[in-house]
This record gives sequence, structure tokens and C-alpha cells, in this order.
Amino acid sequence: MKNISKHNKCPCPKLGVIRLDYNYPPAKGDIDCPDSFPYDVIYKVVPGLTFEMCQSGVLSREVEERFKSSIRWLAEEKKVSGISGDCGFMMYLQPLAREVTNIPVFMSSLCLLEAMMGVYSHKCQIIVLTANRASLEPMRGLIKTECGGGGDTHDNRYHIVGCEDVAGFEAVAHAEKVDTKKVEPGVVRKAQDALKQFPDSRAFLLECTELPPYADAIRCSTGLPVYDVITTCNFFIGGLQDDVRFGLNNWQRKRSRRQRGYAFGDNLSEEEKRQLVSKRRAPYISRFSRYSSRSSSRSHAASRVTDAASVAVTDERRRRRKPHPGNVKRGAETDTSCTCTSVIPHLCLALQGIPPI
Repeated sequence: MKNISKHNKCPCPKLGVIRLDYNYPPAKGDIDCPDSFPYDVIYKVVPGLTFEMCQSGVLSREVEERFKSSIRWLAEEKKVSGISGDCGFMMYLQPLAREVTNIPVFMSSLCLLEAMMGVYSHKCQIIVLTANRASLEPMRGLIKTECGGGGDTHDNRYHIVGCEDVAGFEAVAHAEKVDTKKVEPGVVRKAQDALKQFPDSRAFLLECTELPPYADAIRCSTGLPVYDVITTCNFFIGGLQDDVRFGLNNWQRKRSRRQRGYAFGDNLSEEEKRQLVSKRRAPYISRFSRYSSRSSSRSHAASRVTDAASVAVTDERRRRRKPHPGNVKRGAETDTSCTCTSVIPHLCLALQGIPPI
């Protein structure tokens, strides 16, 4: 082929992620953490789509319309290459998402289950790790329909194992930050015990989108392949990426920017933000982010908070500094009481190791 000019190169693939109306601080490896991917990710929250509603598989009419509108927005306006979801229970929404767009949608890692069963012997089994076994069991009927399996496939080819009793993993249910170092040993033991219980298993599938941070530890401890929502996204997006090792090269544009930070509720209109059920938290700042004075209003707000905190810390240090004897008038007393009433200075002092008064 002739040389391709920079104006005719194909765009880099982008991933679109539908988010629940559920705000929590994601760990690296979680689908809601932009640093989990080597390509651009665009998030879209569906106001009113709570975890409980998604888990039931039944959407209200308003939420269904918002869901379909969000799929169209990602596919048509943002031109993403594929769409996934930040909850394994979005498998319930897979048929609906397919009706809205012609680009690939893989709303849950469970979309891989049919392919996984197809590449192994009928005697081999698969362990599906989930946050709560009892909650996922009712989805077996949908899995049978979507994965095209018969009765034997439904009952014998895969086993659902819950992580609800893993120490520290209860933070998922409370929308709190998960201590991955604390949780990892428990998840690994859960995988090892499941393998002893089902010795014919040949692979793991992590249904919960907050389990991928432990995938490598499971691979290391069991020697078996582990698939999750991250590998699912990488599979479909990888089909559109330039393979620099062979074939035609330099046909695709390079990423024009690094992944920006993301805050829950970004990419929503003011009306959509008013419809949110979950409260907004501080934005997640990707380690690859490039926040400039023009990049986002959030960066301005964050800068103002940081500057205010820095000034408060400086003032507090000056107040604590012992005055030079020559600069203190006789009979004058030094005020050693804390006059600060703001939360920010105390927080910054604690973070910098300055003991409280």
C-alpha cells in the first residue's frame, strides 16, 4: 500500500463505559479507574440506574430511556469503538444495548462465558467468581439464553463462587474504598478452595468489576487463566488497534492526549446531574492526566482548594514558630491557642505530620 498521510490515518479506538448511579473510589484494575486501560475511556452515568435496579434486571421507563440515550451518546457523539458496563449485572441489559447500536457491546464479562466453554472440552469446567453468589444465581436463565448453552452447559459447565465472606470486600457493598492489599489474600484463598472443590475447572471468570485487581494473584497462585471485564474490553478494543510487530504500520493516529481525570457525573447535563441518586465525590485524578488552566473547571476548583490549604498550613507554621527574643515586647504573651476553624488546615497538618495542638 502507498504511504498513508497523517490526515488519512484511522482514529485510535476508544472504549465507552456505562456507569451505574453508584459512586465509589475505584482501585486500579477496576473498570471505573481510567488507569486500568492503555487507551482512552469515556464514562457515562445513567441517572437513576442504581445497583439494586441493575441487580433486579428491571428498569423503570425513565431509566430505560436514559440508558438507551447514553448508549447512543457514546456510540454516535463520542464515536467509541465498543461499550461495556461497570457492573456484572449489566448482563441483564445486554439485549437492550444491542438493539440501540451496531457497535459491539459487552456489558459484562459474562459475555465471554460462551467462548470460554467453546474452547475447552465438555468435561472441563469454569469457576465464576462474583461478589455475592446468592445475587448472581437468579441470572442462570439469562446466561443460558445469552450464552447459547443447553441444560448440561447451564448446570455443569460453570460454578458460581461468591466472595461475600472475604475480609475487607464488604466495602464494595458500602460504596467505600477497597483495601486491595487486605482483600487479595482472601480472594486468592477463595479461588484455591474453589479449585479444590471443582478440580475439573480450567479457567476463572471474574464477574464482579471490582475483582480484576486480584486477577494476577489468582493466575500466579493457581496457574490457570483468569478472564474479567478488563480482558473482555481489551479483546474487543484490541481488534481495532495497530499491531506494531508485523503487517502495515503507521496507519493509525497516535493518542492525541493522555487520559484525563474523571469525576462521577462528568459528561452529564445539568438536568441529568439533578436526577442523580448518588452524591458526587472528589474527581479521580489519573496519573496520566494533564490538567492545565484551560482543561477543566474542576482543575480550577481543585487548585483553589489546594492553594487555600497551602496558605493555611503556612500561616499555621508561622504562628507556631517561636519568635526571636528581640522581636517580643516585654510583658507580651504569645498566643498558643489554635484559632483555625477550617477543616482544610487541620487536614493538611495531619497529612504533613504536624502534631495537633
